[in-house]
Amino acid sequence: MLAELKRRRVLPLLGVYLGAAWVGVEFSNFMVERYHLSQGWIDALIAMIALMLPAVMVFAYNHGAPGPDRWTRMERFLLPINLLIAVSVAVLVFGDRPMGAMADTLERVDEEGQKISRTVAREGYQQRLLLFGLRAADEAPELKPLALALPKMIETSLGSDPFIEPESVSGNARFLARLRRSAGGDGSDVPAALRRRMAQEARYSWILSGEMRRTAAGWTATLQLAGAAAGGQEVQLEVAGKRLTDLADAASTELRSIMARQIGSPDLATGATLDEQFSSNDEAVAAYLRAEYLRDIQNDQVGARAELDRALELDASFARAYLLRARVALDEGRQAEAQADLVKVLAHDYRLNDPGLFKARAMNYGINGQSDKRVAVSRLWTELHPASAEAQIHLAMTLNWFGNEPSATIAAFERVLELSPNSTWVYLGLAELHLAQGQIDQASAAAEKFGEAEPKSARGPRWEARMALNQGEFMAAAAHAERAALLRPELVGPLLDLAEIDALQGNWQGMERHLDGATGVAAEPRQQITVLCVRAQLYVLAGWLQRALQHADECAEVAKTVATPLVQAMDIKLPFSGLRTQMLGLEKTLAEIEVTLAGFDGEMRRIGSFARMFAYLHADRADEAEHELNELVDVLANWNRQDLDYMVALARGRIAQMRGDYAQAATELAEGIELYDSSGHRNMGAAGFLSLHLSLIEHELRALVALGESAQALERGERAIVLFPGVAAIQLAYAEAAFIAGKVELASQSLQRVEALWAEADEVGLPTQRISALRDKLPVNAAGPAL
Repeated sequence: MLAELKRRRVLPLLGVYLGAAWVGVEFSNFMVERYHLSQGWIDALIAMIALMLPAVMVFAYNHGAPGPDRWTRMERFLLPINLLIAVSVAVLVFGDRPMGAMADTLERVDEEGQKISRTVAREGYQQRLLLFGLRAADEAPELKPLALALPKMIETSLGSDPFIEPESVSGNARFLARLRRSAGGDGSDVPAALRRRMAQEARYSWILSGEMRRTAAGWTATLQLAGAAAGGQEVQLEVAGKRLTDLADAASTELRSIMARQIGSPDLATGATLDEQFSSNDEAVAAYLRAEYLRDIQNDQVGARAELDRALELDASFARAYLLRARVALDEGRQAEAQADLVKVLAHDYRLNDPGLFKARAMNYGINGQSDKRVAVSRLWTELHPASAEAQIHLAMTLNWFGNEPSATIAAFERVLELSPNSTWVYLGLAELHLAQGQIDQASAAAEKFGEAEPKSARGPRWEARMALNQGEFMAAAAHAERAALLRPELVGPLLDLAEIDALQGNWQGMERHLDGATGVAAEPRQQITVLCVRAQLYVLAGWLQRALQHADECAEVAKTVATPLVQAMDIKLPFSGLRTQMLGLEKTLAEIEVTLAGFDGEMRRIGSFARMFAYLHADRADEAEHELNELVDVLANWNRQDLDYMVALARGRIAQMRGDYAQAATELAEGIELYDSSGHRNMGAAGFLSLHLSLIEHELRALVALGESAQALERGERAIVLFPGVAAIQLAYAEAAFIAGKVELASQSLQRVEALWAEADEVGLPTQRISALRDKLPVNAAGPAL
């Protein structure tokens, strides 16, 4: 038999076939790499080469011998049938894979004029992976922070592959809040059903979870990669590494291999190991991961900073440690330290991948007041990574805060939806942006799309409630808020909306009932903070200032457990400076502001100007308030925060009012109202800047009354009372306008309403002199009983 095969030259011809096949495979591999084609081409070609071997063997056997030969009947059928089978199998097995170009090479010029290029995946070819924190084997407490933070390293490694878009749960505040509400933990032991639901809701196609342990040889992990869809593929992996970076590299290599097979994507990962992107010192990496855990999950800024100091002692070129330490410094208001660390980051930027690099550069420009370059960097990121939802979200948020380009901001948010249809929250962002531009139809259409995309979400009905409330339609607003509460009874937001709706109508009993309900629902600190702060704001409307101050203090105390010092200062402590001035006096309030800003420097320290400004305004100290206002204007200009111009108008109007220039005051305050109405802040209600809106309206009415413009004051007051019938301060200004206009009965009715609304108010917060003066001018008994 061997002699016959040799005579017929079967083996040499088979060798020629295999050699030609090898050339074909190599050429295909070159084409795949050169033009970023699918690996499916190579897989299909190899399958066809193997499947055609029977026909090749028969052909070689029949035609390899010396001399003339003839085609047999069997060959005439075998070759076409074998070819048909090979093509059919290749189509059936690999036909669902994209065969065209899956990536492009892009070239751009950065904000410094340097030319850079990137190879990026085309739209539709990215796979999204949600990484949950790992469990620590044997629940070892010292291992837990590393296990929870390790997915962040895996995310970084996978992020070098343009065909994978990974996200770690521990780096997303929204996901962490969901875990605290639903699982009551820190993300270390999430039930499989909850992991799947979270991934499906956020439109991730893959889920990663698992367990991590330390061994004598280093580190090992057992990982579960599962498809997010019901019945999806599930794979268990065992990976090991001498160092933490080795472990994460091994995990990402295995994950890339499995996920790449799903679409046949070419291997375009950079090949940079995590040693290069993090550190080759395992202790430094461990310290960094502990810092991530302490900052993101435990809100322990001091502990995080200590771990980062340790990491940088061990590796002075650890760029990510510098970057995280800069963020911690900003969280604590220490701008100079953040700037110094960012200089170190950029000196070692070769150790950052693109997301880290662009974030560092944008952060550096932002902290140095170069908002135009911050926007340029964010745009460059999207241009070089046009399929990256993370990059597009970063640009949209940057434009929203720093761009002052409404149309460009709207376009950026719309692009987010194209890249990440799961980002349904964008619809409501678009609704507010359109509303601020006076585009009512577009705003309503965006809100309707959100409702269609998220029929079980409370945010749609809450937005409808806010729109109805803005029109003074209290019954409709309450109906929408009640629907939201039924949809999501575990959330505090709908109950707080109902409390605000009652408060704006002066229904203090209903307000209290809903606030108590929200307190009962608040299961985690961030919810508790929201309830306490909103309660404090609404109590101010009722004139219950002592209790309002108590809840503001409680809110600040709870915030220490979950909020950074910067957030505590800007969003929780400083906004109540006016209330504190009324209750505690100016000097004590100013001293508390200094305590709050202790350790802050640079622009971070200058944020105290808005708190001091309102403290001086409440103390009727015009000159000092103006000095702080000038400081605030400079800060807002540096931060490009034109969205807060209404706050500047309010302060200018109040200062002019204190100096007796009522015409200027009325002009400034009217402008402030228009600016507020066109801002997105109008839709934040008591959770945001409602008190400023009410102050603008009240003081504009008082300025018009002082000018003798009673007709205009009545006209604007009537409109305000439709929207805020329960706000006693507005009712009082309206009563004064009515009296000047000679409408005594209307003035009496309004004053009675004021006295009813403030029947249980704290004496210290009441404008007693104004109330008494108006009562004395009215006919006897016309205004009802004295307070």
